[in-house]
Amino acid sequence: MPDKELEPPVVALPADLMFASRIRGVAGAAGIPIELVSSPAALRSRVERDPPRRILIDLDARGWDPIALIRELRAGPAPTTEIIAWVSHVRADAIQAAREAGADRVLAHVDPRAALADLPPGVARLLEPEHAPLRETLAAYLERAGDVKTTADALSLHRAGLYYRLRRIEELAGVDLRRGDDRLLCHLALRLADRAPRER
Repeated sequence: MPDKELEPPVVALPADLMFASRIRGVAGAAGIPIELVSSPAALRSRVERDPPRRILIDLDARGWDPIALIRELRAGPAPTTEIIAWVSHVRADAIQAAREAGADRVLAHVDPRAALADLPPGVARLLEPEHAPLRETLAAYLERAGDVKTTADALSLHRAGLYYRLRRIEELAGVDLRRGDDRLLCHLALRLADRAPRER
């Protein structure tokens, strides 16, 4: 059974409650610690006190300039911290500005079908109909934050059977479920597949 690594939290500055709720839900399901801050000043203070591994900034913010904040963090207290920006895909100007300001990645709201086409091949294979039992196992495992006992109980499996399926998932998808990034990738892939069912 994959043992999850202890990881520093992702620190996020959401623009609204809906975005904050989404971040909490996805990170919680993937077992990734998340810390939400309410303002640029709070983010600066948090980064200066203890730089996180990643910072997530919503570019659709109103009342403060997220591009200037990215530039400031990159030049000052967070020169090496990964900065991820989130924005509507129609805002090409904001996407380009965030990259120029120093964001490592800019994630855009996209059509789920288009996002499915961009998944790594192994993860995409996991979503194929013939792998439905493995997909269901992975969903149950992630929904229970990687708790083997409750996952095995929910699936009416012996622990050894669950360990076997988790190893098969890792082999098929080319992921390591001990890594937060890989758990997050798997969770997002499952969510995308639910929103945009593949044609049979």
